[in-house]
Amino acid sequence: MSELDDTTVAGRVRAVQQEYAAKQNRFFILFAIIEGGLLALLGVLIYGVEVIDPDVGLWILLGVAAIGGFTMMALLMRLMTQRNTAVDQARGVTPLT
Repeated sequence: MSELDDTTVAGRVRAVQQEYAAKQNRFFILFAIIEGGLLALLGVLIYGVEVIDPDVGLWILLGVAAIGGFTMMALLMRLMTQRNTAVDQARGVTPLT
């Protein structure tokens, strides 16, 4: 049996890790598109069209960036916890709950 076989523990763990690596990549790309689009829109509203006062707009940009950072951290931590649980299940480890 080769080690790439999904019937072995190493094969199952590798498959779970690849699945979660793909999920993490999709998460980063989607988050960057949404956050970048929102920040670009705010930049246009603040400095391009001048709908929002630039002094206030700077604080809005900083607030949106901070909220986005905390949101990304929380979602990434949840994804990492799910990945660790899935890897433990693939190894046959039963977590104490």
